[in-house]
This record gives sequence, C-alpha cells and structure tokens, in this order.
Amino acid sequence: GFGDACDNCPNTPSESLTFAQNVFAPIPEPELLSTCGTVTTSLLRTIPVNYPGTTFGVRLSVNLQHQTYSDVDIKLAHAGTVVTLNPVSSTSQIRNTSDLNGIYRFDDAAGVPLESSANECFIFECGVVPPGTYHGSGLLGAFAGTPASGDWTLIVSDGCRINTGTLNSWSLELIVANPDQFDYDYDGVGDVCDNC
Repeated sequence: GFGDACDNCPNTPSESLTFAQNVFAPIPEPELLSTCGTVTTSLLRTIPVNYPGTTFGVRLSVNLQHQTYSDVDIKLAHAGTVVTLNPVSSTSQIRNTSDLNGIYRFDDAAGVPLESSANECFIFECGVVPPGTYHGSGLLGAFAGTPASGDWTLIVSDGCRINTGTLNSWSLELIVANPDQFDYDYDGVGDVCDNC
C-alpha cells in the first residue's frame, strides 16, 4: 500500500520442482463392514522436501486404481494444513460405483471438478472415470505461503469394505517463490530488490 523502490522491481521469481514416489500398495479398507462411509484407516506416503523458499502453488498427481469412486478419500497434508481433494461419500449418499483407473491430476486451475466427471461417468455408465486434470474438492492454494521445505504427505483411504484399490504412485509439483535467498530478482547483483 506504499509507493517505494520495490514497486519498480521485477515480479518475484519462482521455480517449479517435481517430486515423485512409487508406492504399489493396497489402499487399506475399514475394519468393519458397518463402517461404510467412514474412514478408519489410511495409506500414508510422505515426500520430504529440503528446498528453501515459500510455496506459491501446488499440483498433485495420483496414479491409482479402485473399483468404487465414492469409496476413495484423498488428502494432502503439509505444515499443519490438510486439504481434502476427494472426500469419501457418506452412507446417506448414492454410491458412485464408477472405477478409478489411471493418473488423476489435481490443479486449482482446472475447469472440471473430479466429482463432476465421476458423476457424469456414473450417469452415463462409462465404467471408468476418465484420467486427466481436475479441480479437487478442496483448494491446493491453501498451502500458499507455507515453507516449501518439510514433509508433504499423501493420505489415501477407502471408506467401504469389499471393493478394493491400489495406489501405484504419486507426484507433487511445487511452485516455489524466492528459491535463491541471496539474489531474489536473478540479476546477479545484490540490490534493493533483493530485500523486497
């Protein structure tokens, strides 16, 4: 809100970093059949990031297979923030029996929510929710402003017994602002812009 020397500096630089992890593990089911619609146990996988800077943007990809879309709960946790990208459906809702099979990428900029695509698939009996890039139920923008460094944890759960699934792999793309703590505007010269 104040005119100063920083107003004449270039935009804060950012760098895109991608981390990936193979998993090939079953998504654990609830212990009791009667707990359908409630998450009782989860598959957690963590990617530790050791990189200076502040999180500016996040994209998440999960490569998974499951026989019932509405049973799958997907969350991402970091720095005390947890974002639910696909919530498990409660027993009071009609269960969407479309399959998940492929790579599903969550990006706040995507135009179509995964839930909408899954519902359309269920109505038109397409069988498998098309893999692709989708908007999650929660916003990954909730991580903006957090330090990039630290543990990023994917939490995948199955909310109902019988139908099963597997998490094959996942990847995390971070857009990190100010990756160079000594020369923020990348001009090779220490100046007033480095302190903005």
